[in-house]
Order: sequence, then structure tokens, then C-alpha cells
Amino acid sequence: MLALQAQELATENGIESFSVDWNFPFKARLRAYWVGYLREQLRVHNSGNKFALTAPDRVKVYKWVSMAWDELSRTTIANGYKKVFGPLLDDADIAVADLIENLSRHCAIDADIGEVDSDDDIEVNEVDEE
Repeated sequence: MLALQAQELATENGIESFSVDWNFPFKARLRAYWVGYLREQLRVHNSGNKFALTAPDRVKVYKWVSMAWDELSRTTIANGYKKVFGPLLDDADIAVADLIENLSRHCAIDADIGEVDSDDDIEVNEVDEE
């Protein structure tokens, strides 16, 4: 619903589609998955038999869409909405979100810890070296 309202607002104000910032990279990733799928069919094809392309099933296409969307950075998505609604997040918030997203993708962050309060800080006493 929000996307439809944003699209209507953009059309009324003569603004290009709010999705243009993430639409191209999203579709490029989908095309890459499709081409990879076609190449795999060609690779396993036995040259003695008649070649027939097979369409991917819905589950495979769903996975492609899900992976392509997950690969878009939060910055890219936020920039798409910025043109219509103005900045939803400031640059610092986006940078922090990108950092957390990258750490999470590389399993370098524990999502179960939750928020850390300043009272949770650990004080470290430095030891004098002699």
C-alpha cells in the first residue's frame, strides 16, 4: 500500500519512479541468475540429444527474487524512497545499518544479544609495563 501511495505521489509531482534506484540493480541480479541457469542447462546438455530449454520452477524463481532483494543494500533502497518522501534516515543511520548488515552477512555479529546499554560497558584497567 505504501509503495502504491508513493508511486501515485511521485506521478502527481512529476517525479521519476521511487524504485528507479533499486530497480536496475535488482533486475540485473535476476538476469544474472537467469543467465546462470541457462548456462548450466547448456553445460550439462549431451551434444547427441536434441536440446530443449526448461523453464525454472516457481520455487527457483522465488529464491532468485529473494536473493536479489537481499543483495540490495539498505542505502540503495533508502535512496529510492528519499526522492519521494525526503530522507527517511540520515546518512549516519544508513552507514550504521550498512555496517550491521555486512557484519551480519559475514556472521560477525550475534543477532540474539539485543541492545547494549552503556551500563553494560566493561571497564579495563591498563597494566603498567616495566
